Amino acid sequence: MITLSATLNPLLSISAAFADEKIDTLHIVGHGRPGAILLGGTWVDEAMLLENTGLLKMWRITRIALWSSEVGATPSFIHTLTRLTGADVYAAEGTVGYSDDGPVWTLQMSEGKAMHGSCVWPQLILRTTRVSLNQVTGPGSKVWK
Repeated sequence: MITLSATLNPLLSISAAFADEKIDTLHIVGHGRPGAILLGGTWVDEAMLLENTGLLKMWRITRIALWSSEVGATPSFIHTLTRLTGADVYAAEGTVGYSDDGPVWTLQMSEGKAMHGSCVWPQLILRTTRVSLNQVTGPGSKVWK
């Protein structure tokens, strides 16, 4: 698990951290709003994705899971991230985490596929504890927050 700097471009930091790796699933945890996710101290929105096209096209990732509330409520953000990375992108249109209706740990992909989290996600998000990647996702995955 890597914690991103509040002062550096988070997309550059992620790119540098796994430049030579092929990743099955990249799990990104951050606060969200429609069409944007807060990584480090930077809101990553569609404009920032487009400004970093060259970096994103170099990512060798099969799936990206955006564990962030509402980021999927703006389909163009998800489509742009998918187009630039070539990855299947999973995101939520509503709440991720605890809501009045109980815990919500499901992300959707535009084609209707779902990804479900596990009970360790509340610890990861609320307490930002270091959790083994094998506990969260299994071998071959990376988690960024």
